[in-house]
Amino acid sequence: MVVAFDFGGSSIKLGIIDSGDIIAQTVIGDIDSRLIKPLLPRMHETINSLCQSIHQDDRDITKIGMAIPSVVDSKKGRVLSEYVKYQDFNDADLHGWVKKNWGCDLKLENDARATTRRFTHAGHGDHAQAGYDHKE
Repeated sequence: MVVAFDFGGSSIKLGIIDSGDIIAQTVIGDIDSRLIKPLLPRMHETINSLCQSIHQDDRDITKIGMAIPSVVDSKKGRVLSEYVKYQDFNDADLHGWVKKNWGCDLKLENDARATTRRFTHAGHGDHAQAGYDHKE
């Protein structure tokens, strides 16, 4: 199982993907924090609750991905530009947080590039039915 986060301006969307299909999804809304660190407990709880809701063990998570609207060095897993919404993004040890809580790796990617990869992998139109509606 893979957990995917999409960081937006007012919400964080997240989905659980298994064998290429989105099997669960939710939105963490009403985010007024300018910092990511205070949101980590809420993100952790949301992942674990979502796993429980679909009768999956969070220990089955093999990777977590985060799509961020910033310049990202995806090979090094670092945000290269100041992320406007979450000013402490680079100070938060997200790789360590993921490893500690789920024992897997974290992949950071620019949001536009992540979307392009998704369309390249899964297609568009009828083939993208597994996606979730974009509502902001």
